[in-house]
Amino acid sequence: MVVAIASGTFALVAMLFGSPASFGLALALCGAAWIVTHFVEYLTEQDAIAARRRRPRPTRRMTGSTRLTPSH
Repeated sequence: MVVAIASGTFALVAMLFGSPASFGLALALCGAAWIVTHFVEYLTEQDAIAARRRRPRPTRRMTGSTRLTPSH
């Protein structure tokens, strides 16, 4: 995310003080950094979800009677 913000700032500076070519290049770098950042965050989320699925769930054992009886 830091790279996307830095390249976006560079694009704004290039727009104000640079040529159209430098602005276009800086804007392309900003977009590429934004896409890479989003992709890395997506992969990190998928790894976390996969780790949760692999973790064994504790089983609940019922002791005594398994039949439910109403309490009157």
